[in-house]
Amino acid sequence: QHHVAQWRHSNLTRKQYCEQHQLSFSSFRDWIADSHKMRQPLSQTLPALLPVSLQPDDAPTVTLHTPDGYAIACPLTLLPDVMRVLARC
Repeated sequence: QHHVAQWRHSNLTRKQYCEQHQLSFSSFRDWIADSHKMRQPLSQTLPALLPVSLQPDDAPTVTLHTPDGYAIACPLTLLPDVMRVLARC
């Protein structure tokens, strides 16, 4: 990422920068693409939040525990929807 930042502050074309710094043009192009992905706003990279509705206490629920220590409790009837959303993360 150092080279991408340096190139952005130079007045050189990508090709000129690569020649001057003895870099592979195709690798440099990939680095630029990667830096664009990292600069995306969080709203484009994080999944959207789902609306939540409260269920009576007697509704059967299931609790999913993640390796990071998070717990997601949901009514058993919504489990397929929750799993579908989690699969996209």
